[in-house]
Amino acid sequence: AALQFSKTQTKKHIFSGLKAITHQLAVVISAGRDVTLDFHIGKLMASNKQVSFAFAAQFYSGQGVRVPQQSKAVSDMHYQQPEIVKTALGLYTLDSLLEDVGRQLGRNHTGFTTTKPSIEYGEVWAAISRYCLHFLKEKRGVVLPNFLRVGWELPRDKLVNAGQHQPYFNISEAFAHAYGVRQLRVGKPPLPDSDLAPFEELNFAKAALKFSKNLQKDHFLTGYKLIVQQIGVAMAQGRSVSLEFTFGRLTASNFTTSFTFASQFLATTGIEKPVRAVDDIKCPARRWISCADLRFYEF
Repeated sequence: AALQFSKTQTKKHIFSGLKAITHQLAVVISAGRDVTLDFHIGKLMASNKQVSFAFAAQFYSGQGVRVPQQSKAVSDMHYQQPEIVKTALGLYTLDSLLEDVGRQLGRNHTGFTTTKPSIEYGEVWAAISRYCLHFLKEKRGVVLPNFLRVGWELPRDKLVNAGQHQPYFNISEAFAHAYGVRQLRVGKPPLPDSDLAPFEELNFAKAALKFSKNLQKDHFLTGYKLIVQQIGVAMAQGRSVSLEFTFGRLTASNFTTSFTFASQFLATTGIEKPVRAVDDIKCPARRWISCADLRFYEF
């Protein structure tokens, strides 16, 4: 499909894009919405969770096949071969992310309502940010499973207390492979773990207990997985993404990811502001956490 039928997309992009499209289509159909999707050969239709496909009369005639008897709805179908268009999508922000993930509240994967308690996805994001911030302040890194790593490059002389650590970011190989994205690297190859400060893998129980206000471990785990998945879906679509943590900003554009640490955060760790640091990071998730809890990180 990528080699013969696409002008710009790679195999990974086709694979990731198809996963994202079918996932969203399942969500829409399971919600009982009316759906009409054009293919070159006909239309996929759904209504009240019932799915059908109508082949276009032009497709039959083009194959030299007699058009079979069809219902009035299908025979009256005015088929038009779709054209390739570019959709103008706005910047995908934290609000966009939480809105998309929040649409799944109260529903399971079948689309039927569930009695499971709702999850505060904003609080999940805030807890992730607090968790990372806590360990970064201690000059330790954090692994967010199947997503990314943030941490510190050790100084060249290996003196841990030299105050010359440099911030470090790396997208997870599993995430990059699953969603067809890559990381922007500015003139330096990936570093071995021996050149990095120790990492702490995200502990879901600890994050829920110590870094959230009211989340249970299971709710935090579910929310985390859905958030990471939705971020991947947005990036797999090639959208421009900008997601703020309390210590920096994760961005993506045209399937390429990067992370810029906030200058105010670096200043509190005694590190001179690098060229790529940003000054306009706001304290995120104000509706879910008190900025008083992040006194000197109130950007």
